[in-house]
Amino acid sequence: MKKTILIFGVLCAMIFSFTAVSFAGQGISYRNVKAIGMGDARIAGGMGYNGFIDNPALLSRIHGIRFSIMNLPLYGNNDLLDMAQFINDNKESFQNFDTLTAQQKDQFIKDLEPYDSKWGRLNVAPMVDIGVNALGMGIGLAVFSTEDVAFKVDRGIYEPRVWGQGEANTAVVLGFSKPLTMLYPGLKVGVNLKYMQRRTASLFQIKATDLGNIDEIMQPIIDDAKENKTTHFAVDLGTLWEVPLISSEVGATLHDIGYGRNNSLDLGIAKRFYNDRVVLLADYIDFFNLNGENMFKKIHVGGELDLSIISLRVGLNSGYPTAGVGINLKVFQIDAAYFSDELSDIPGTNEDKRGAVQLRLGW
Repeated sequence: MKKTILIFGVLCAMIFSFTAVSFAGQGISYRNVKAIGMGDARIAGGMGYNGFIDNPALLSRIHGIRFSIMNLPLYGNNDLLDMAQFINDNKESFQNFDTLTAQQKDQFIKDLEPYDSKWGRLNVAPMVDIGVNALGMGIGLAVFSTEDVAFKVDRGIYEPRVWGQGEANTAVVLGFSKPLTMLYPGLKVGVNLKYMQRRTASLFQIKATDLGNIDEIMQPIIDDAKENKTTHFAVDLGTLWEVPLISSEVGATLHDIGYGRNNSLDLGIAKRFYNDRVVLLADYIDFFNLNGENMFKKIHVGGELDLSIISLRVGLNSGYPTAGVGINLKVFQIDAAYFSDELSDIPGTNEDKRGAVQLRLGW
């Protein structure tokens, strides 16, 4: 059973969601697996899903109504699976560490060394959303949560330990869009009104011999998350402009106005070919570099080939290649992606390889 850490992570995420994006301290955002497969380019994207939470002007693209009654992506990194396998294979050694002989302890510590201080990461992000375009105005509503948990195995001084931390975010986004062709041909604008709540559980420690005692482990995490709660209100302003000269759409979003240092100006472009069967996307995030990241980390490019039922996707996410595939059965869709995130401010410094799968029920 290679489920110990995986089940523990899911339990954390579920408990956060019932008591309630990343650990980087950025604003709360939602990552769609379709976009991930295309290099995580989103500002002028949103094809095939309600992307107005990234750019409210995208609501102008909707014809009629688009909704999701279930949108559930699940993310995990490579180290999570490796750690789960190791802990499963050595479960008895973890739980009975105090009774091992000196030789057995030395061998166990030696076997643990390849996993020492590696972080396993798990993210669950359920969302429901609806977008409507009527009488020349687009209106959208999205309610979502992002539950992140991370674990690492530490050989320790006296006995091995597992460290963890968690964060749970909930958000309600109400979006509006309106074409302004009377002012400038092809111009659309939009605004998002956002309510966000963040709960965090500080870095906690689990002794190896306590790995099986879920109740004792979870209660301090729940209490910590309840006490560390913050609430924020913010506004997004977005534009989408059809540029005939280059046969493309150019987008821009000013994110999280009123949310302190988390606001940013993000730019994007989308170009479509062959009756929209092929789309190419590119984003440049945080144009004014308020987050102090290397410029190459801000670049996201990708594309999609729509083969009707099956879609193939490739891209570059901050310099790392991404690949994705989607199966579209109209009201039921499955999407998967393999990608890497950069955990530092400079690409190539701290790569974290991840996989994601997303189930969507809607139209």
